[in-house]
Amino acid sequence: MACPAALADARTWRVLVDTFWFSLFTLAVALAIGIPAAWLVERTDFRGKTLLFTLMAIGLLIPGFAAAMGWLFMLHPRIGLINQFFLQNFRIGPVFDISSLAGLGWVQGLNLAPLAFIMTAAVFRAMDPTLEEAAQMHGARPWTVFRRVTLPLATPGVAAAAIYIFMTGFAAFDVP
Repeated sequence: MACPAALADARTWRVLVDTFWFSLFTLAVALAIGIPAAWLVERTDFRGKTLLFTLMAIGLLIPGFAAAMGWLFMLHPRIGLINQFFLQNFRIGPVFDISSLAGLGWVQGLNLAPLAFIMTAAVFRAMDPTLEEAAQMHGARPWTVFRRVTLPLATPGVAAAAIYIFMTGFAAFDVP
């Protein structure tokens, strides 16, 4: 059976690889922001819990296209305000390139960080705190409690959030 023309074209594979890397950058940024924020809100006595939760909820309402346009106007290599500032004042530039694969992943990751927050906050909220308290009462240090109790309990929920965010990034067209 003959191979379809799209599968034989090298550009198809290049786009697939670029999309994969874009999704990985997106995932890394979203989880790096969303998970610590969810942990702060659900597992600590952080004073700004309400504010952080509200900001993350508002972040869900901002369209990805609008956020992408804002980042484009700030960090585009040719027309970005920040790059223009460096070019005019220091004669260097462009300093930032938001239109690169990593830049696009950064913007999409910031757009999906509230989603990562909401999904992992539910995981941290559902965890039984008595397991961590029992580990502390038996003399385990905070890092050991996190590594041996909290992380194994949160791993399935974080993995589910990671899969969902990766696939959302893979299918995203608003930022790229």
